[in-house]
Amino acid sequence: NFGAHKKHIKVIHSPISKSVLNRYVPYKKNKKPFRIGYVGRFHWVKGVRYAFDACAILNSQKFDYRFTVVSSNSPSEELFFQMNQLGIRDSVNIMSELPQEQLFEVMRTFDVLLLPSLNEGIANVVLEAMAIGIPVISTDCGGMPEVVIPDTTGWLVPVRDSKAIAKAIITVSETSEIELQRMTQNAHDYVKTHFKA
Repeated sequence: NFGAHKKHIKVIHSPISKSVLNRYVPYKKNKKPFRIGYVGRFHWVKGVRYAFDACAILNSQKFDYRFTVVSSNSPSEELFFQMNQLGIRDSVNIMSELPQEQLFEVMRTFDVLLLPSLNEGIANVVLEAMAIGIPVISTDCGGMPEVVIPDTTGWLVPVRDSKAIAKAIITVSETSEIELQRMTQNAHDYVKTHFKA
């Protein structure tokens, strides 16, 4: 796109440490409610409003879930209003930023990690989730399709598409444990091959 010759281009991937890769555990289905997780800041580019809209869709379908948000900042007044307006406040748990060790423990409780971003490079939190064995749903933005490969390492949905997010969440919940183990093993292997520090 920028006229650079191939021989002058070098891709430098985000490194995932061996200690993170060593945290991999084969996926096990949890009992209900289905636990959805998001780790990241509250900023418009992260697309959290579309995740909240997806939660409202899940509520309308009587889907039993809990959405945990781990963030370094607080939701804006607009997002608080949205949660209350949609009637999802009781289904959303907002947690403050955690030290890495504690964060991995919380992530381990997720049935799926959701990345609803409008734009990304390759999100480190997705690589970490894949490394430790958590299924991933990501929007089809930036470099995410390089790592989240449909039916192989995770689920991709269009940007700004709350219906697609809700549908993907239900699909993950209905996927067999054996199939989820296959995909999370694929995802772990992919990160180990391409992103190992």
